[in-house]
Amino acid sequence: MTMNNTVFESERTVLGCVIQYPDLFGEYVPRLSMDLFTSDSHRDMYQAILSAYKKTSGNYDQALIIAGLKDSDTREELLTCCQTVFRSTNLDAHMQALQEAAQKRFIYERIEYAIADDTLTPDKLQEIHDIAVDAYTPDLRDYGSADYDRYVESLSKPVATLYTRCKRLDSLTGGLRRGTLTIIGARPSVGKTTFALNIVQNMTSYGRTAAFFSLEMTQEMIFEKLAMRGCRVDSSTLHHQPDEKIRHRISEYFDTSGARRRLIVIDDMTAVESISGYILSKKPDVAVIDYAQIVQTLRREENTRTKIDYISSTLKQAAKRTGCRVILLSQLRRPDSSLTKPKPPTMADLKESSGLEQDGDYIFLLSRPYAQDKTFDNEHNRYIYPPNEAQLLVEKNKFGSTGMIELNFDGQHQDFEEVNYV
Repeated sequence: MTMNNTVFESERTVLGCVIQYPDLFGEYVPRLSMDLFTSDSHRDMYQAILSAYKKTSGNYDQALIIAGLKDSDTREELLTCCQTVFRSTNLDAHMQALQEAAQKRFIYERIEYAIADDTLTPDKLQEIHDIAVDAYTPDLRDYGSADYDRYVESLSKPVATLYTRCKRLDSLTGGLRRGTLTIIGARPSVGKTTFALNIVQNMTSYGRTAAFFSLEMTQEMIFEKLAMRGCRVDSSTLHHQPDEKIRHRISEYFDTSGARRRLIVIDDMTAVESISGYILSKKPDVAVIDYAQIVQTLRREENTRTKIDYISSTLKQAAKRTGCRVILLSQLRRPDSSLTKPKPPTMADLKESSGLEQDGDYIFLLSRPYAQDKTFDNEHNRYIYPPNEAQLLVEKNKFGSTGMIELNFDGQHQDFEEVNYV
């Protein structure tokens, strides 16, 4: 029986996921077996994976896997397997495809032997079928019953949400749930970094831990934004050697707000694999990545679209496996230059990716018309679109309502506040 392309791609996907996602290694390697693979290179790869699994008692060690591959062609195929995979959401389907293919191979081979020996009878055929089913069909009896019990038990407890302390936003969402991915999108200069920092400041003020991965701004710039909002000082004050009194106020704010103890700002980590690894090991309550389009990956991707799909999928998995609320900031497409007035953004404006829209449990779009049109009305001595007016569009919410929230933007103190919330 010859191997078809679909089975070959499933073999690549399964091996690529096991190698590419450390958090899947311990769970899936015990479910694999040599007879699931038909390609010699894939069998060699599985042998190296299994050997590493045994030597490390189930702990992931990619270097040990690679060291177990003696053939250069197999190492090249390993790289191809990793490049094939950009999300692990269909891993179980590919596992099932391998099990079904192995079952068919077993049945065909045993029937051929029985025909050659002239021992094929209806009873023999039934025996072959029963052995194949027993060997390659997972035992689903009572499978997952404990999971159902845990869910029912959890209903007696409050849902583990994390409040942003933006009252209207929390009213719509019920707070950000454990293990979720939130996408905050905005066009350039609207204030997505500031808005995300506001949320983080609110969370750390009541005891939550946070990691802020700043890929565009330096750590010092982020600290400056925190100080401007927390101490109500403007940037010009901070840029001209503030006196000891102001420095003391800032230091005291970092202490009393919990930022010094609970918020870490990281500006030297750019690869999604490193960011995901940090989240998996440190397990902060919330992690913000600023922003998707400049996050890097150790993999070679064909284009920006597949790269961002892989990034969002990787962060989604990190959120699910740690309970962390991951917030990924994203640029939105620039508006059509032919438009005569600013147009509110939509999910279709998420730049370069459908993965962001698919993976996001919550999608918030920040809009500030002034950032698009700074025309000054000389007749009325004002801007056509006031610099302080902003809106937050809750475009996707898997657990509640969507809607629009009016905001006031205080650029001098880097602060967004809800308007007229009752």
